Amino acid sequence: MPKLEDEAAQSTSALGPLVGLTREDIFGAVAVMLRETASDPQRLMKHSQDMGQDMIKIMTGKSDLAPHPKDKRFHDPAWQYNPFMRAGMQYYLAVQKGVAKWLGRVDIRFQP
Repeated sequence: MPKLEDEAAQSTSALGPLVGLTREDIFGAVAVMLRETASDPQRLMKHSQDMGQDMIKIMTGKSDLAPHPKDKRFHDPAWQYNPFMRAGMQYYLAVQKGVAKWLGRVDIRFQP
């Protein structure tokens, strides 16, 4: 019987998201995001308000956030039937949605 970690290693087909990035790359990206955030605080407040509304819906059990049907991470029935796990999943999805929306509106230009 294979060990769990061996099985997991064989099932992973993608590299981690930080492979190949240096510390300077990460700090540079964070600096650009902070600069863009400071340049338009109204945009940040709008996105914060939207995320706050999502969080309230999650805490009151009224959120309709659901993972993509092909997202295998959430196929276990516990994600749907356990209220704490469902809230955790929805929180993750709300943050993912909010950050993607915010980054889509941030004016980031590549500067070599």
